[in-house]
Amino acid sequence: MKFNYDIIQYSTYILSFIVGISGFIIYKLQNKIIYAANCPIDSRKFTYTPKDFEMDDYEDLDIKTKDGIIIKAFLVKKFVDDKKTRLAKTTLIYFHANAGNMGHRLPIVKSFVEEYSCNVLIISYRGYGFSEGQASEEGIKIDAETTLEYIFKRPDLKDSKIVIFGQSIGGAVAIYLAAKNQDRIHGLILENTFLTMVI
Repeated sequence: MKFNYDIIQYSTYILSFIVGISGFIIYKLQNKIIYAANCPIDSRKFTYTPKDFEMDDYEDLDIKTKDGIIIKAFLVKKFVDDKKTRLAKTTLIYFHANAGNMGHRLPIVKSFVEEYSCNVLIISYRGYGFSEGQASEEGIKIDAETTLEYIFKRPDLKDSKIVIFGQSIGGAVAIYLAAKNQDRIHGLILENTFLTMVI
């Protein structure tokens, strides 16, 4: 049997081209694949509020990062007196998973507030929900740092015990923030967080 080496060489070129183009497309779209801000549909156009889940003591916040991006956040407050003058002594910062926005996590926020008697500050990363910008690893790190600094600038929260909660990709954000601020963080909770991005 005689092989046609021209066909094999031609097929190799075609296959190499397809693999190269596929790799280039994946590289260019990696942030959209990793940071699924548009999933589910309309996640960039609609966000539930704490009021939708019977949490009336909250603030709808615009927090400006050091690079000038406005990120959206909810601060759900837990008062420890009937006159609503004293907040809980623990504040949990919630970093959510890679899809959706902070509104999709409000039932979990409610559990933290009611069952563990803590305030909860949850953000939509840049490029998520109604936050400005585009998501990236470096950008989300800045969002996390800004969120922590925001707490320490508020007279009613600056003396809180800070606990960080991260889900999935939010776990990586939480670990990063806790590692950089070990003297200021009192606890770290991780849920369904990957050990590595290497496959």
